[in-house]
Amino acid sequence: MYEKGKNVMGKSLRLEIEEMWAPLREIQAEDAAIKKANEEAGLGSQYARGEHVYSQWRERMAKARDDASPVFTPRGNSLQVNLGGITERAAEMRSPRANDAAVAISAGANHVLLVHRSGQLYTWGVGASGRLGLDLSQGGNPQADAAAATVIQAFSGRPVLRASAGYNHSSAITTSGRVYTWGSAATGKLGLGMVDRDVYCSVPTRVMVDSPTKVKEISCGAAHTACVTASGHLFIWGCGDGGRLGLGEERLGPQYEPVLVESLATGGQRIGAVSCGNSHTLALTAVREAHEGEGEGRAKALRGGRVYQAGSTNVLGTFCPAFKPTMGLDEVMVKQVSAGYGHSCCCTMDGELYTWGSNRDGCLGLPRSTKFANFPQLVTCLYVSPKNLAMGRPSRQSSVYDGLSAGMAVDGDRSGDHYRKCSCTQQDPQGWWEVDLGQLVHVHQVKIWNRCDEPKDPSMERNFYAKRLFPCWVMASQEPFKDDVGGAALLDAMNTAVARAHFKEEQRCLVWRCPDQTMARYVRVQLQGFDFLHMAQVEVFGTTGARRSPGKVTHCCAGKYVTTAVMAAMQDSADVETVYKRAVQADAFNAEVLREFETFFAAYDQWGRGDAIKLGSGLETA
Repeated sequence: MYEKGKNVMGKSLRLEIEEMWAPLREIQAEDAAIKKANEEAGLGSQYARGEHVYSQWRERMAKARDDASPVFTPRGNSLQVNLGGITERAAEMRSPRANDAAVAISAGANHVLLVHRSGQLYTWGVGASGRLGLDLSQGGNPQADAAAATVIQAFSGRPVLRASAGYNHSSAITTSGRVYTWGSAATGKLGLGMVDRDVYCSVPTRVMVDSPTKVKEISCGAAHTACVTASGHLFIWGCGDGGRLGLGEERLGPQYEPVLVESLATGGQRIGAVSCGNSHTLALTAVREAHEGEGEGRAKALRGGRVYQAGSTNVLGTFCPAFKPTMGLDEVMVKQVSAGYGHSCCCTMDGELYTWGSNRDGCLGLPRSTKFANFPQLVTCLYVSPKNLAMGRPSRQSSVYDGLSAGMAVDGDRSGDHYRKCSCTQQDPQGWWEVDLGQLVHVHQVKIWNRCDEPKDPSMERNFYAKRLFPCWVMASQEPFKDDVGGAALLDAMNTAVARAHFKEEQRCLVWRCPDQTMARYVRVQLQGFDFLHMAQVEVFGTTGARRSPGKVTHCCAGKYVTTAVMAAMQDSADVETVYKRAVQADAFNAEVLREFETFFAAYDQWGRGDAIKLGSGLETA
């Protein structure tokens, strides 16, 4: 009975336990089912995403095959070059792909020349005076217009390197360095010899340039033409009215063949580029490396980039029958020039844009109150190269040692080869030095030139003085820093700063490249430890004004009362993130490409292949 009762009680107990755990088991089973369903859904989503990426890859491959198979016009001579534009009358904007890609383009008054990547020269526009160079290929009419890009058959087997379109004539340079011109021959601008006023040449014809070296640059104006040889010589021909040829007052008439500009050749100037405008010409000397100094101080430096001008008073502000240096550009190095209808422009190696001449319709980018600029003026609304804003500004430091005041670090002397040439504090705990820039500015970079003399005592380390500067903090603030010293004062200054950087390694010139768009008025250098703080010079490079610059100018072009400028892309982290999001939303495979570039490392780590980005999340349309 005992054993039987025991079995009955055990069975009853098991049933009670099972009933007690039943809800938990149901919950566990439900959780397991949900987990399994999520895993299956995740696998399905992953598979679908993979299939989507694969299908996009197949589409790209098919597009690449189509691009690799050029489409010709019905006549079989010209590729179908798809054109896009930015005006209302133009076709929709599109990026050139494969066989649409061009390497150079030039627009005249009513026609265009395009150098294709294959070396073929295409043209379209008004064909009057044979400026298109199509000869009899346009239905037997050498002056017929061309509504679509059409290849110039005369250059078959002669790849074109450069081309330039003028008012009603054109020119090109082949890879062999030969010059060809066609179109209106009035005033001798084709360089083919003396001709009647109304004669034109519809077939590209070689121009004989008396130079042993190849021609590398060419430019067409309204009534004259100029070219530059590989040896740096400038040849010019055409209408000489207003002194636009730069050959002197005794040669203001037309020149029917290329003439060497001897004033530049004999002066030792090596010309690198030329631009012909409506009634003036700009010549730019080549930028090249040269060595300066002697012995250990010998170093490479850039030379050249000087602008010369010739032409009429109504464009240049003064009559220049011979080429002379353009005033106002002595302190900058120019890398590109453009002569327009009534004004000129140039961009510098630093990315600044200068304009001068007539300001009709605001084409100079200057205030409308400026009617004419006799000398090049900086277009400040685009980009201004950072300048040293600390020079001569009020400065102070935690204490003064032996009369070596804070102002000695902003007096322009970087040498630091004697302690009398440096600012210096007492041996303070976390000693500091700071400068007041006078207003809020965009701080781009801070340079600190260290003391570089050595102790006279041979038992002391050679860098005994130089190493005192490290470790240190460099800080920028919009509010004044407090005057206290010590560890608490350093922490307070770090909290006040809008940007800061820590430097540990000893160096002669400490360089801090500030975060993008750093706005500050005060810059402080503060030691981390207990020591003398001495510096030869502190330079704070920045620009005034609160408006953000769109970027450096890389190319400019002066037309008829209009100027265009190409800007370098900004490297702002927010811009990079926006571009990355757009790219991976358009095609997840772009993430695989962009992650190969350091610029997009952070964006890839955050957004990956774009799974977390929701469509319509406020991104602007690319």
